[in-house]
Amino acid sequence: MTVSTWWALLGACLLISLTPGAGAVNTMNNALNVGFRRSVWGILGQQTALLVQLVVVAAGLGVVIANSPTAFDVIRYCGAAYLGYLGVRRILDAPADADADDSEIAPARESARSMFGRGMWVNLLNPKAIVFLLAFIPGFVAPERDPFVQYGLIALTVVAVDITVM
Repeated sequence: MTVSTWWALLGACLLISLTPGAGAVNTMNNALNVGFRRSVWGILGQQTALLVQLVVVAAGLGVVIANSPTAFDVIRYCGAAYLGYLGVRRILDAPADADADDSEIAPARESARSMFGRGMWVNLLNPKAIVFLLAFIPGFVAPERDPFVQYGLIALTVVAVDITVM
């Protein structure tokens, strides 16, 4: 990958990461509920999912998913169901005693593992991400160069930008 190609990748990654989506909503929700420092666990889960998606695309499985309406629909409906589940869970997690003084209500302490898992599932169950990466990444990979090095650089760039934006 040439330096100019990497700069184009960096610019594209910035534009993509600044576009709000389920990951951004998950990160904002975590930051508002448990604070900036603890929200990092959800961000790390999202980045793990992003790396899995990049491996799927690099291995060619993204083509199968993009070309199979059934596989795409299964992932899409699982993602929608999971987001619905998170919404219902959020509604049901409201404080039980609405008449209590606000100082008496302490927010539930969600585990780092739970936040990591939720972040991972939010990104993994987004089929548009795989299809997007499938269309996006090949333009930055030069066939005459080592694909492992190029995908590694792409992964580092995409994850570093997304962590910074989140």
